[in-house]
This record gives sequence, C-alpha cells and structure tokens, in this order.
Amino acid sequence: MSTLFGNARRTGEYAGAGITVTPGTAWSFENDAELTGSPAWDRDLVVVLDVDGGVHGLDAGTGERRWSHRNGSGPATVSGSVVITPTGVLHVHEEEIIELDRRTGGVTRVWAQRGEHISALDGVLFVDGAHAVDLVTGASLWRARREVLLAPPAVHDGVLVVADGFEGHRSHGGVHAFRYGTGEPLWSIEDRQNAECVAPARDTGDVTGDWDIPGLTHPVIAGGRVWFTRLRRHEDGADPHPQPWDAAEFIGCDLRTGALDLSWAPTPGRHHLGPLKAPACTNGLLLCVTVSATFGADGAHLEAPPDETSLTALDARTAEPVWRGALPGVPVGSPVIAGGIVHVITEDGTIVALEAATGQTRWTFACGEPAGVALDEDTFMDEEEPARLIPGDGSLLAQTGAVVRLLRRPPG
Repeated sequence: MSTLFGNARRTGEYAGAGITVTPGTAWSFENDAELTGSPAWDRDLVVVLDVDGGVHGLDAGTGERRWSHRNGSGPATVSGSVVITPTGVLHVHEEEIIELDRRTGGVTRVWAQRGEHISALDGVLFVDGAHAVDLVTGASLWRARREVLLAPPAVHDGVLVVADGFEGHRSHGGVHAFRYGTGEPLWSIEDRQNAECVAPARDTGDVTGDWDIPGLTHPVIAGGRVWFTRLRRHEDGADPHPQPWDAAEFIGCDLRTGALDLSWAPTPGRHHLGPLKAPACTNGLLLCVTVSATFGADGAHLEAPPDETSLTALDARTAEPVWRGALPGVPVGSPVIAGGIVHVITEDGTIVALEAATGQTRWTFACGEPAGVALDEDTFMDEEEPARLIPGDGSLLAQTGAVVRLLRRPPG
C-alpha cells in the first residue's frame, strides 16, 4: 500500500537504493490537462490526478495508461491525495471519497465518510488527518480532532500526531498528539499571540509583537521527538518593517509529553517566503529547507523575490547545523530521501540530489517544465504543499506540469 513520505513517522525516507549518478528517463507520460496533488506509486501502479478532475492509472514499468476516470469537474484541493490498496484506488473529489477498481479504474464505492484529504496506514484510512476509518468496511473507528491541516498524520509507538494548519476563525495552528487506536488526547501545542520577539538583528521597538503559529506542515517523528515547523509572524509595525513579516523555525518536542526542548531558526531578521516545507530525517540528521528575502530600504518585503534558498542539515540530537548548502531555486514540497541521497525539486522543475551526510551535490536533472500547480497565499496556511517526488529502489518518480516521469539510475 502506498505511504506518503515513506513511512508512518513521515520522515520522508523511502526504502531502496539511492541514485548516485545522473539518471536517465525510463519513461514519461504526458496528460492533456495539468497534473495536481501528489502522485501515488504502489508496486506496478502509478496514479496521478489532474486539474480537470481526472484520475489516471499508469503501468509503473512502462508509463502506459491503463485506465482513466473522470469526475466531471476540477479537483477539490491543490494538495489532493491518493491511496492505493491491494484492490482499489481511493481519491477525494468535492469532499467525496471515491474508490476505484485498481485493475480497471471503474467506481466500486462512494464512501459515506467525507473529507478533503486522505492517507492510510495498516488498514486504517485517515480522513483529514485525525479521523480513523476502517479501510475495508468504511466504518468510523475514532475521531481525534476536526480542524487539521490537509496533510497526513505521523504515527509511532502508540502515538498519533497531527498538525492543525491555519484558517481564520477556525484554527490558528497547533500540533496535537493522541493515543493511537482511541483518539484520547495526550498533549497540544497551540499558537501564541503577543509572544516575545526573538529577532535581535532588527530594532523592532516592541518586544512582544510576535504571533507564533505552529503546525503548517505535516509532523515528523524521529529520535523520540516530534519535529514541526513554526511560522513566527512579527506584527509590531515598527520601522523599518511597517508591514508584518515572517520568520521560519524548526521545533523539536518530546513525543510523550510535548515538552519543547530543541529549536533552530535560520538567519534572523529575514522575511520568510511561501509555504513552509516539512523537514526530512535520516541517520540522525534533520534536513530543512528555508526560503527568505532581505528588506528594502523602505521596509518593503512582501513582494520581494527570495534571495536565499538553502538546505540545512541539523544534528537531530542538538538542532545544531552540520552543513548548509544553497539550492538553485525555490523547492516545491518537502525533501525526500532514499539510500542516503536527499532530493528536492524546484519551481522550474529542476531536481537536485545531494548526499544527506555531507551536502555534496551528486546530480541535477532538468525536467523542462514547472513543478506543477502552486498553492496561493489563501491556501498554503491550511493545505500542505504536495509532494512531487517519490523515490523507488534505484529510481525516482517526478511530477511536473502535465508530465510524470520515472528516472532510473544507469545500468552498471
């Protein structure tokens, strides 16, 4: 069964060998309409969604189309998701969960449960992150929380963790843990308004003007901690930044208690741009993407393009940087890892592969088209930017524009 971000802990690490040299294209499939959401890949089947409501099943070995299903209108969300089971393909359209036959693409069931995002683990379907449903019968098992980010939960050692996202008058962000199997609340980390400003590089004039918003990406469990992103919105209005400006932080808390014990923030006094990216984790390293811009002389920044885009590896025991490297563009989605190689894809469709241990670039691959439908400012606070890359064993599935392609390491 397909598992988004590689495993139940959502570390972004997939089983199988990494690609250490520039790969070739094993196959590519071009659709009539632009693709959206995250592709799904399970054994011999790849499934992609398009902006016109289409669902397409492809042969994972050749890229040939096996079947297509048309819902009749556009997708419900940019971050649409697909779950592939041994017999079926589940997707969401207009908040309906529709199950298709894995072999033919015909509709076999429209579920009674409704939602906007689905993921699955061990025979349980998670609807909108925290509603557990039996994957066979469709019966509701338990519901932990109603307002959650459109992203998968992380599960480890009997604990389920979800992020809340931000939607005005409903949720102001948060990270919440529950007992897996019952939904019993264990701990919560909420947003904080009028928090102490921690940007010493700027003369803010107000030391309590921050708004801390956690939980805008899926949580990651590694080393006994839950790792999540936090957006720190500085709203003091002091010169030289009369407009609100944002900073990104990566936070680690105890899985059992929620106690905050580690954090890392990139260069202070810079404005963060666009959707946050969840970290990925492998071999005691936390891989973090940051995108930011400086301020102009008049304090303007909201329309400024990024002038610093980087990938930083942190020691997961201390949150201290191990290495940091510049990226050639703004990534789309979170990093993914296989065989010690970390991969990102930029907005223009360039894939960059680096050694997770050292940050050395092993190869780049230009797909030739943008990485897909982007989240706008009205949606990236409550929808996670979808994953565009799925590693296999010595291969990498990449979705860009109207094309999905399988890259494979050269023989020998």
